Amino acid sequence: FYPGVVYIYDTSQQKLSFINKRVTDMLGYSIDDIKQLDNDFLKLIFNEDVDAVKAHLTSFANTPDNDFEFDCRFNHKGGDWRYFRSKGITLNKNEAGKTASMLFIAEDITDKFKSDEEIRVMRQIINENEQLLQFGNWVWDVKADKLSWSEGLYNMSGYTREELKDSLSCEFVRENASLAGNEQLSAVVKKAITEKSRFHTQLSFKAKDDTNIIVSAIGTPVVNGDGTVDKVVGTARNITDQIIFEETLLSFKQTQLDRERFMGYGSWEANTDFSNFIASDGMLLLYGYDPAKRGDHKIDEDFFLKHAIAEDAEKAALLNRENMEADYFITAHTIVTASGEEKKLENFSKIVRNEGKPAKVYGITRDVTRLKEYERSLENKIKELNRSNKELEEFAYVASHDLQEPLRKLMTFSERLVSKYGNDLGDDVKMYVDRIVAASENMRILIENLLEFSRVTRAAEQYRQVDLNDVLKDVYNDLEIRIAESNAEINTTTLPTIEAVASQMKQLFLNLISNSIKFHKKDDNLNIFITSQKASEEDIVTHLLTPGIPYHKITVEDNGIGFEQEYSEKIFRIFQRLHGKVEYPGSGVGLAICKKIVENHNGVIFAEGNPARGAIFTIILPEYK
Repeated sequence: FYPGVVYIYDTSQQKLSFINKRVTDMLGYSIDDIKQLDNDFLKLIFNEDVDAVKAHLTSFANTPDNDFEFDCRFNHKGGDWRYFRSKGITLNKNEAGKTASMLFIAEDITDKFKSDEEIRVMRQIINENEQLLQFGNWVWDVKADKLSWSEGLYNMSGYTREELKDSLSCEFVRENASLAGNEQLSAVVKKAITEKSRFHTQLSFKAKDDTNIIVSAIGTPVVNGDGTVDKVVGTARNITDQIIFEETLLSFKQTQLDRERFMGYGSWEANTDFSNFIASDGMLLLYGYDPAKRGDHKIDEDFFLKHAIAEDAEKAALLNRENMEADYFITAHTIVTASGEEKKLENFSKIVRNEGKPAKVYGITRDVTRLKEYERSLENKIKELNRSNKELEEFAYVASHDLQEPLRKLMTFSERLVSKYGNDLGDDVKMYVDRIVAASENMRILIENLLEFSRVTRAAEQYRQVDLNDVLKDVYNDLEIRIAESNAEINTTTLPTIEAVASQMKQLFLNLISNSIKFHKKDDNLNIFITSQKASEEDIVTHLLTPGIPYHKITVEDNGIGFEQEYSEKIFRIFQRLHGKVEYPGSGVGLAICKKIVENHNGVIFAEGNPARGAIFTIILPEYK
């Protein structure tokens, strides 16, 4: 019994001239099966290996050597394959001295092959893991000062085995380590060998491309039976990315703490049952604690709740359990810090849900002490300002009202003086009386305007739906004579209906149209254009209006004398005039009243002027209050 397939291969016929019966035991083929294959040896070979076997046989036939060997897979009759190692010798030579036939013995090495393949695969997996995790194993021969590295360390350093085959030693590592790392490495290794103990160190190592990598190394001396140490084995890992990440994280935490300290806030997160509470360093600072001593305290909701003053105990809960249906909520309360300082805090909490159910809550708590103090101060100033304004408005109203009576007497007596003694008065006296009458008339107009301005400021009329088209009709009726005298043509588009005070809307358009009539060019026909459109988003943003409310943009444009643009704000100030009273009479109050009316309705008014083309007054009013 021979544990292998014996066969003779005829090189000239390229066929089998003999094969023993072990082929049946090992491959399932009978001798008759082989004959049916026409003794074609290559038909027994696995398809992927045929070309390699043909090359081997051709090479063997033309070589003077007498011993041959090759490995290949043989087909099994059952459909699988087996791996064989064939060893052969020259059996006969032809007249030319070349091999005519070869005797082979094929040994089944399938199990051994699979074991070797598994080892190869495992080694490949280890190498890939080392490369992926950036680590490797090493062995140091202490006496010979020779290092052995796994593939992972070559990958880390950038060197190949060939490049370091004669120079890889502990001295090589020391030469490429930083000075501090070199000294530390020497010290810990020496101590480990002396004490026969495990060591752990960290050093900066210069790779082949001159970049510095941070390496964490662990080693263990191998102690012989006599107590000596010949070898040290260990692992090394590239922790450069980890160190950079830790440094970046530390920098971020410090920046975050500086930001929280400067802006007076802290952040926190927790499960909705507060089973896992996490608070930032800024949160501890808010409550008067040193973040460096965090470990001295149990940080949970109760840790913060205990600082709330008694009357704010319920409001101090960071998670308002009664409002779990809301996506977020805001609470405010007062605390006494660990150092005894009283602070007013505001919490903004955001609920995160999982499948519709509250799962986590994130929050920011900020110190609003100074803000609240500022708000109280501002409220007091606003109250004082409102009181002062009210007193001034009342004074203006009373003064204007009380001035009317002596003014009427002055005008009446002046008129009687002229009527009774007109023939006896000299020209100079008549001129003085005329001036008194003219000045009194100007004073009367000024007082009426002041009263109108005061009424606009003090008005408490109810807002209602006002059709501005109807308002314009009333204005046209009031100004009918002046419009005809100035030969004015007024063109109007459809105006909107808004929520407003009707009398003030009439006063607004009356003043604007009167203004256009007053300042028209003497030699040209006056054209006034009144148009309306929806205000754009840009208009709302530009003029800081309330978003989400529809606004209407109305323009009153004329081709009058206009004005320089630099005076576009001045003309809305009370008693401000750009022209003399003789040429253009008036008190300088009309446009101030317009501005007050528009502001009362939460709108804006502005003007554009050009001395050559006229003026455009733009009003933006909300559709409802």
